[in-house]
Amino acid sequence: MVGYEKGAEVHLSQTEFVLAGAVAGIVSRFISQPLDVLKVKFQLQVEPIKTNRFSKYHAVGQAFRTIWKEEGLRALWLGHNPGQLLSISYGAVNFTSFEFFTKVSQQHLSIPRSPQSNFLCGMASGTLATTVSYPFDVLRTRFIAQGAKNVTSNSYRSMLGGLLKMIKKEGVRAPFKGLLPALMQGAPLIGVSFTTHSFVKSVLDRYESMSKGSNRLNLSGNMIAGGAAGFVSKTAIYPLDLIRRRMQFQGFQDARIGYGKNFTCWGLVHCVRVTVAEEGVRGLFKGYIPSAVKTTISTSLYFTAYEQTCDLIGLLHDLHVSD
Repeated sequence: MVGYEKGAEVHLSQTEFVLAGAVAGIVSRFISQPLDVLKVKFQLQVEPIKTNRFSKYHAVGQAFRTIWKEEGLRALWLGHNPGQLLSISYGAVNFTSFEFFTKVSQQHLSIPRSPQSNFLCGMASGTLATTVSYPFDVLRTRFIAQGAKNVTSNSYRSMLGGLLKMIKKEGVRAPFKGLLPALMQGAPLIGVSFTTHSFVKSVLDRYESMSKGSNRLNLSGNMIAGGAAGFVSKTAIYPLDLIRRRMQFQGFQDARIGYGKNFTCWGLVHCVRVTVAEEGVRGLFKGYIPSAVKTTISTSLYFTAYEQTCDLIGLLHDLHVSD
């Protein structure tokens, strides 16, 4: 039921779509946060992701154990609070705007649902959601980067304090550092994600074991479609995700004590050039494995939680009507 569909069984208000999107974001963020921490740690590491005396992290399992041992279990949820606000705001704006755009395209522009319309509506909703929620993304990256035990004059103690310190030190544009690669990544990411989800959904609709009828998937069908959407979309644009993280971190290097060499760049193109020059083309894919696993799981949960919440709200509507 992702996206407005004529003849669909469940008809929810915009407020209810916001609620469903927010719930989807909360659930997926909490479960996938440790993998996100691993990904960011890898992305910010200039040293090779392999075993040598200079690299702090060189494998997923080793990184997981090192973070747990040195910083404690809570370190695997660093940046969780801004991450949750990111997921809530992003999920609410993303799904609500996607529902709105698909409804407008069908009802007012007479454009039928298709992979092309899903892609365009997904790009529009992704752009809007990324821009609105972006400051939370920058805060999340910096909380992860500074670690759980680094306490310096530059480290952040709270979200509000971190935001104010960031703006005071780096200017009002600081909360939007890396927005350009984020938008370059985010719009295609959501477009490919919704398109892949719709395509896999149309395939699974043919199998009675995956479908509930009336253009609806059951739980296992939603998990498969959502997982495929996450894997395909993340793989397509991963280098932009790495560049975004590194740009978000500029001006905050002093808080990353004990994690190896710091990376410095002055813009999107320069960031790409320096990364490739110092680390090779493979450097653009640092952290890909935990990222791919995390995105597959989180997107699967995202779509599933969204549709299950919509189903629950629809059920409550039916119970209210029957009363």
